[in-house]
Amino acid sequence: MRTIQKKIKKPGEVVTIFNKKEIDKDWSFVGYKPSDTGKWTHGYHRYPAKFIPQLVERLIDEYIYNENAHINDPFMGCGTTIVTAISRGFKASGTDINKIAYLITKVKSIPINPEYLNKKIKQLLLKIKCLERDSPTLFHSGNIEPLIPEKHIEKIDYWFTEENKIELGKILRVIYEEDDELIRDFFLVAFSHILKNCSLWLEGSTKPTRDLKKKPIKPFEALYKHLNKMQKGNNAFYNVVPSYVRENINKYLNIKADDARRQPVPR
Repeated sequence: MRTIQKKIKKPGEVVTIFNKKEIDKDWSFVGYKPSDTGKWTHGYHRYPAKFIPQLVERLIDEYIYNENAHINDPFMGCGTTIVTAISRGFKASGTDINKIAYLITKVKSIPINPEYLNKKIKQLLLKIKCLERDSPTLFHSGNIEPLIPEKHIEKIDYWFTEENKIELGKILRVIYEEDDELIRDFFLVAFSHILKNCSLWLEGSTKPTRDLKKKPIKPFEALYKHLNKMQKGNNAFYNVVPSYVRENINKYLNIKADDARRQPVPR
C-alpha cells in the first residue's frame, strides 16, 4: 500500500490512469453460454456469487509463466480456481471455512475414472429404484429407515413435504452405505444440490421464502437427472486433466476446510 501511495501523488491520479486505459473486450466474456461456464465439474452444485472458469483461465494465461506454478486460493468457495488449476496441470491448494464449500471443491477437483463412476452410479440407483419398466417402486430391496437429522427436524418439516422428507431420508441412508469415501462425497454433493428443487423454496428467489402452492420435484427424479449431468461433467474433466495429475492427485491437490489464515502451504 505504501508503494502505491508513493507512486500516486495526487488523489485523482488513479482516475486519470483508468480513463486513459482502453477497454479490453476480451475480458467481458460475451457470448459464453451456461454450458460453457458450467463445463466439466463447474456445474456440480449451485453456489452464490461464483465467478466463471473462463476468468480464471484468462488470468492464468496472462500471469502464469512457470509450468511448475502452485496456485493457492485462501477463499476458494466452490473451487472454480482450484478446478481450473488442476485442469492445467498445476498444483492447487486453498481453504474455505464453509465445510459444504470444501466438500463441493473436493468433489469437483478430483477426476474419477469414468468406468468406475458409471458402475457406482448404477449400483446406487438400483439400490434406490429398480429401473426395469415393470417395477416402478422405490426401495424395492426392503424397508429402509430414513436418515433424518432429528435436531433439525423442525426446519426439515418447514421446507419439505412429508413424502419428500421420507424419500430424501431413505436416499441419504443408501448414500451413506457407500464405502468409497470419494464416491460417497460425489453422491452427497448431488444430494445437496437437489434439495432446493425438492423443497417448498420459492423458485427464482434468493431469499428463504416458501411457496405453499409449489409442487416439489420428486427426489429420485431430481437425483437421477443431476447424477447424469455430473457423470458427463466428470468424464469431460477426466479427459482434460493431465494423466500425471490424475495418477498423483494427492501431490497436486491440497485443500482444507479451515480459516484462511492457516493455508496448507509453506509461507
